Amino acid sequence: MEEKEQLIKNISNARPVMERMVEIMDMQDVLSAKIGKKEDSKIAVILAYLFLGSLPLLQLGNVKSFAGFIVLLIFALPIILFILHRKKKKARMSQYFKNAQEIEALKLNVALVWLPESYRHPYCYYNIAEYISNGRADNLKEALNLLETQMHQERLEAAALANLRYMR
Repeated sequence: MEEKEQLIKNISNARPVMERMVEIMDMQDVLSAKIGKKEDSKIAVILAYLFLGSLPLLQLGNVKSFAGFIVLLIFALPIILFILHRKKKKARMSQYFKNAQEIEALKLNVALVWLPESYRHPYCYYNIAEYISNGRADNLKEALNLLETQMHQERLEAAALANLRYMR
């Protein structure tokens, strides 16, 4: 029973690390969705059209009237927005990589030493904790075997579902 008690203690100590990892992974999902949008090509085409269309109007910088100044502002605004969009995307990419580094650092946290490195993921952790608390496993080895069985079953189900979708 001492082994199970130690495992329960390890699971309890690792909970804050895993909760933080889940928070970061959720942020990663949001960032990757924002980064993955295909807006750049649309914006570039609009900017090129506006720029090429504005050349005759602006006479390459020879703005002599208030109306010409307004036209210059109208055509400059999309360019400014494009530049700001690029900066925002670059900041998101930077944050994405910082988050990835923090996830890797969390995987090396002392609170997770008891868990084999390939299982240092929230999905594995929470399943192992559930197996121990529900009495389905009495030690880490049994919990890992149950986890492997469950993951194998999920892979088979996903493959069958993909095959079924392919056949339709």
